[in-house]
Amino acid sequence: MTRRNCAFHEGNALTHLGDTKAAWGAQEQALALVPAADFMDRALTRLDRAVCLANDGDASAAASEALDTLVGLSPEQRRGIISRRAEQLVAGLPGRRQASPPARELRDLLMLPTSTEC
Repeated sequence: MTRRNCAFHEGNALTHLGDTKAAWGAQEQALALVPAADFMDRALTRLDRAVCLANDGDASAAASEALDTLVGLSPEQRRGIISRRAEQLVAGLPGRRQASPPARELRDLLMLPTSTEC
């Protein structure tokens, strides 16, 4: 396993364990090592950062981080696991925080069709 893969998986594991401080450091390292062309790992790392922000009580910043991540991707790139992770983030926000402007924008973006097919 490469150093970049280790940092990516370490950040993800620490995020799921709720160790936001350690996760943030691993995420920083992963973002520094993952090439810009690897949209999947970069997006998942940034969504993990959003989860950490939410776990630390900053739901607005969490929604903004997730929104910024998704806006930087094409509809095709957002499909699948990336959209599901963002949906899980929104669903996990406290009820009143789901109505914040960034959370509403994120919810709206997630409801957009991902293709032009009828």
